[in-house]
Order: sequence, then C-alpha cells, then structure tokens
Amino acid sequence: MSGGVWVDVDRVRGVADALVVSADALCAAAASVADAGFGPAGAGRNYGDLGALYIQAHAGLGRAVGAWKSSVDDISSALTTSMNEYDRQDDAAAFVIESDR
Repeated sequence: MSGGVWVDVDRVRGVADALVVSADALCAAAASVADAGFGPAGAGRNYGDLGALYIQAHAGLGRAVGAWKSSVDDISSALTTSMNEYDRQDDAAAFVIESDR
C-alpha cells in the first residue's frame, strides 16, 4: 500500500502569493521604464524618428510585462483555488473517516 500523498497547501498558497508580489514589482519597474520621460523632441533636442522608435520600444516592454503579469495572476489564482479545493476535500474525507458509523 502506498504511503499516500501529502500536499503542503499553505506552502503552495505562499508560492502563489509570492508570484503575484514579484509580478507586481516587475510590472511597476516596467511601467517606470515604459515612461521614458521624454518624447521624440524631449530635452530640447529633436530625436525625430529614432526618439519615436525608442518610445515605442519602451511602451512595448510595458505591454509585454503587463500581459505576463496577467498570466501570473491567473496562475496564482488557479493555484490558490486548487489548494482551497484540496483543503476542502481533505477535511471532508477526514470527517467521514473519523465519523462514527
């Protein structure tokens, strides 16, 4: 007979929470980078097309990290939901096993 399966639901929930915290931090950093702080003609210089491409690249970085963060949020939510359901089922099974018959 197998020794069974044990899942540390609190640890998995902690991982899910840590994923969100790190994604939030990276998203905040990307947002600060996405706002390059000047337009194509910023700082009294005319950067022209090169400046426009630079700004566009920074904005693209922000969008990409935002999309990644959305995925991380979804994964975190799924992990938390799974652990909550595992906990609920484990409690229900333990109750049935320990109940008088």
